[in-house]
Amino acid sequence: MKRKPGFIFWLWMFLPVFLLMSCQNKRGIAPQLEADPNLWFPNNLTREINRVLPSIIEVAAILEYQVEEYIYELINGKYIRDPNSPVGYRLKPGNAGIIQSKTSTKAFGAGLVIGKSLTENLILTSRHIVVQRDTITDYIYLMNRYTDIPRTRAILIRNDLGIRGQNNILRPASIMASNAKMDLALITVARKDYIGKEYNGDVLVNFAPVSGQFAVAIGYPDEMIQIAMGFTASAPYPGNFSLGIHGDFGFSGGPIFLFDPAKGLLLIGIGKSIPGQRLFYVTPDSSLRFKTRLNTVDIPNLMIDEMPMLAPHRIYGVRIEYVLQFLRENLGLIERRGFRLTPAFFKAVRKVESTSK
Repeated sequence: MKRKPGFIFWLWMFLPVFLLMSCQNKRGIAPQLEADPNLWFPNNLTREINRVLPSIIEVAAILEYQVEEYIYELINGKYIRDPNSPVGYRLKPGNAGIIQSKTSTKAFGAGLVIGKSLTENLILTSRHIVVQRDTITDYIYLMNRYTDIPRTRAILIRNDLGIRGQNNILRPASIMASNAKMDLALITVARKDYIGKEYNGDVLVNFAPVSGQFAVAIGYPDEMIQIAMGFTASAPYPGNFSLGIHGDFGFSGGPIFLFDPAKGLLLIGIGKSIPGQRLFYVTPDSSLRFKTRLNTVDIPNLMIDEMPMLAPHRIYGVRIEYVLQFLRENLGLIERRGFRLTPAFFKAVRKVESTSK
């Protein structure tokens, strides 16, 4: 009877194969990472994120509106033009025609400290956070189209701009410059206490939105600093790119970095917006209790509200070329006000300036 080979036999047979595979693995798989453990992806990324976090602060605007709701006098169900009416159509007489109230809201996002003067810090952020429309008018919708008949009009009566820095103290801020097309703004805040550290990391001079590059976005959703990671792609808007992350309100104005395992985080843009639309729904006002069974007498206490419906699988960012162009256009103002950009930003702006001549 023939004896079967034992464990020792098979060990000796495959030992050269195991040794060869081990040697090939040490020579062929990430030799640079083995030579420098600090280049391992998780460790290096965590270190780089913590290096830039002190330069990223919250930007917020506290807004208050005077709201006018218009109640019209109809004839046979039709709105009647009236040149003497403040809205161009006949309102109900007396105080019944205009119902006034006040409402408050807050716009918030992030900003990056990019320079300083002797007394102030200079912060780069999104324009739509710090600049608000003076008047917002909602028009009546009839026959599948919007009319010129105002339903409500909200007039901005308060816009308090501030930042919350690393000291967690809210400080008042002022707008220095803004650009509506690029959706970028520069704001200033006093340096009387520690707001944040100037960003001294690398700034790319240009960034072609090549799909599939690994990037990091940092912002203040729910007014808490958050970090999201995803892959870059193109965007349907000029000067923008997209980043595949779970986005939310608050990433606007925050920096977006490309991650290079050897070089670290490289600034490639500023967060701008999240695709989405608004959902309108009927809801009880504050006079009705939660879980109230509604009757016909409760109809006057119902109101139409709206809620943003986001597409949280991506956010849009302003490409670094447009950011540097915005800074170049305002460089004279920045210097006249006594501010100096960080060396990385100053070098990048000057490089763009020289190539554009």
